[in-house]
Amino acid sequence: MNNAWYAVGIGNGTNNNTTYCTGTTYLYEPSGTFTDGSGSLNYLDYGDCIWSIQPAGANTVTLTFPQFNTESDYDSVMVYDGPDENYPLLMTWWGTTLPPSITSTDGALTVRFMSDESIQASGWTANYTSSGTAYCDGGNLLTTPTGSFNDASGTGNYGNNQFCYWHIAPPCANSVTLSFSQFNTENGYDGVMVYDGGDLNAPLILNTSGTTIPGAVTSSGGEMLVVFLSDFSGRFPGFAASYTSSGSAYCSGTTSLTNDWGNLTDGSGTNDYCNNMSCNWLIQPTGATSVTLNFVDFDLEPASVDGQSIYDAVEVYNGPNASSPLLGRFTGNNLPPSLTSSGGSMYVKFYSDEAVTASGWSGYYTSTTANYCTGMTTLTAPSGTFADGSGVNQYGNNADCQWLIEPVGASSVTLGFTAFDTETNYDGVIVYDGNSTSAAVLNQFTGATLPNTITSTGGSMLVQFLSDVAGRQSGWNAYYNSSIAVGLDNLQENQFSIFPNPTTGSFVIQTKYDKADNPVITIFDAQGKTVKEIDGSKLIDGRIDVELKSAKGLYFVEMKTASSSSIRKLMIE
Repeated sequence: MNNAWYAVGIGNGTNNNTTYCTGTTYLYEPSGTFTDGSGSLNYLDYGDCIWSIQPAGANTVTLTFPQFNTESDYDSVMVYDGPDENYPLLMTWWGTTLPPSITSTDGALTVRFMSDESIQASGWTANYTSSGTAYCDGGNLLTTPTGSFNDASGTGNYGNNQFCYWHIAPPCANSVTLSFSQFNTENGYDGVMVYDGGDLNAPLILNTSGTTIPGAVTSSGGEMLVVFLSDFSGRFPGFAASYTSSGSAYCSGTTSLTNDWGNLTDGSGTNDYCNNMSCNWLIQPTGATSVTLNFVDFDLEPASVDGQSIYDAVEVYNGPNASSPLLGRFTGNNLPPSLTSSGGSMYVKFYSDEAVTASGWSGYYTSTTANYCTGMTTLTAPSGTFADGSGVNQYGNNADCQWLIEPVGASSVTLGFTAFDTETNYDGVIVYDGNSTSAAVLNQFTGATLPNTITSTGGSMLVQFLSDVAGRQSGWNAYYNSSIAVGLDNLQENQFSIFPNPTTGSFVIQTKYDKADNPVITIFDAQGKTVKEIDGSKLIDGRIDVELKSAKGLYFVEMKTASSSSIRKLMIE
């Protein structure tokens, strides 16, 4: 039994790889070659060596000798039909004649070589092959909160010489409960052992074989080891099992982060993170052109001294998944540097192995987005419209845009908004009573409430739009009128009037201008979209009837001539 553990790296076996053979060597591979161990020399006196050939899944084992030279009648090779010398002797051979091929009746052969006290020879070489299938072999780590597994033989029988184990260790589990839905093994020879922990040193809580389905068993902690063993003969349908666990991981799966700014962490808080964690974050802010990740705290199990083995780590990728270029892999307790993606996506992966944890990590990310406005724009027309520039999109982060409204000959400027939606208290518009940010502030606006109109005390007004590193909204649209001090004909308040206002859609525009003045009349909605243009040549005695088939709400009517411009509000009910 101990050598079965040794074959998969658990415990100590008696395999010896010295030049000359000694003790018992266990061979578990499907095929292989072995010798008396003397190499190009003669074997030694008093040799006594055993090879137990038990390939995983083998139904039969076939042995051949391509080389053979021993002292006749004294130094001999014996072959047994089983895993040790207690089984039938199939052959005893010595001398210089090659032995015949030998095949076992089941899944194991044992070879023993003995030499006496004198006369040596060059020795021998043996090859073996096997037939059969190993349906399961070695270990499996199960880290999902629930799961199922079986001996993998399906509708057939499991193989001989099977050694399989399942280490059930969901991250942050408090207990594991194992249940069997099928159980049929060779009674007394093949069976399942369950340990209350993650290794063979843990208490054994179930050791069973036969055809009776065992009752459910529960571990006292968050790990369980399930071992399945079969001997060299006698194959049966096997078993199927499932498990559940209590407790939940601090983080799991993939979390999508679409905000402009956010925090991310392993989730353990003041605790240490758990073993077998596997968590991912896809950072993909809407409209982002790059993402920057900064770590605030970092403490993971360090890599091996030579740096070749990494146990727990955070990996950061320059793109939307782990197939993207790696920006960095970090372990230990040194704070990683700031990392920036070349595009609008970043993928963060955190994992831990089966042992040793630490306090974990936390960080935050910011993103950059396209800016739809930049610098300063100067507006010199008597009236006009302008906006943050984002249209149907959200405005960009870190915006700093200015509009200097300075119509020629203006004595004052009146500003109004047709739409307004900014991040409250972080993004907004500042209006200055002059041509620079050194002028007095007339007002500042943030949030989603449509501001009231505002008028400068002179002929200049500066409008500044600012946004911070995160949190964007749909933005704003604005219009302005100016008072031009060049005579009564240019006083905007006398240019035109609308009645009735509010209206259900039919209304009259009355103006002091006539078609000879070639006025241009435009109606646009609260978002600044033009809904109707009216040909000023149809004015009769300064009057025109208008039919507007549009949805209820706020609209704006603009009238422009070669020398003036004015805007009036229109409400459709």
